[in-house]
Amino acid sequence: MNSGVIRSRRGQRGFQKLRISLTCAVFGLALAQAAIADRVELTNGDVITGTVTSVSGGKVVVQTEYAGKIIVGLDKVAKIKTDAEMNLLTNNDEQLFSALDGTAGEVQLGALNRSLALADVNKATRLAGGAAAEVTSWKHKVDLAAALTKGNTDTCNLSLFTESLARNLKNEHLLTVGIFQDEAESVTTRELFDVDYGYKRFLANPKWFFGANVEYFKDKLLGIDPRVTAGAGVGYRFWDNSLG
Repeated sequence: MNSGVIRSRRGQRGFQKLRISLTCAVFGLALAQAAIADRVELTNGDVITGTVTSVSGGKVVVQTEYAGKIIVGLDKVAKIKTDAEMNLLTNNDEQLFSALDGTAGEVQLGALNRSLALADVNKATRLAGGAAAEVTSWKHKVDLAAALTKGNTDTCNLSLFTESLARNLKNEHLLTVGIFQDEAESVTTRELFDVDYGYKRFLANPKWFFGANVEYFKDKLLGIDPRVTAGAGVGYRFWDNSLG
């Protein structure tokens, strides 16, 4: 047989093997992507895959690569499954953290070993990256007040108060700073400085937590030198309607 023909056939077989390998690789990537995608099955049998970003106002929002954002009414959802943790607020003002997996009538919360109906979810938002280490809510406020009065007694009141709250799946950090100074007839009647840091570590049941606190405080007029106090304990959160 002609050697050129043999080399040609070998080249064809090599190309076929390469094509099969590429096809398998593409198919494998597609399966892997489908495996990690969230899944919403509708009552008519259609299936939406992508990222469930929120559940609110009787609707489920799914971000997809093929059709962008898709919004579906809860009454059209038969099953739902998310791979990442969700921050849920129930109609009873109970805050939960878990992935969702089950039918609309009975969604399993694997992280909590319990279930609830999808209609009982008032609001749910996806945790950033699904990781407990990432901040999922951040709140900050600054209050500055000044008051000046003139009359029988001249007074001047100044106050500055700041509060920062950062929370994720398992941790909460709260930092407050207060500065207060009052004067009456040019005489200082209050001069207070207070810094407080509190930390909470939520347990398996997100209402129970371990807490620790450190405070720096001084008040010149009361003769209180700068002091630092610390404490720790266990607590239970009865009500929380914040999602961040």
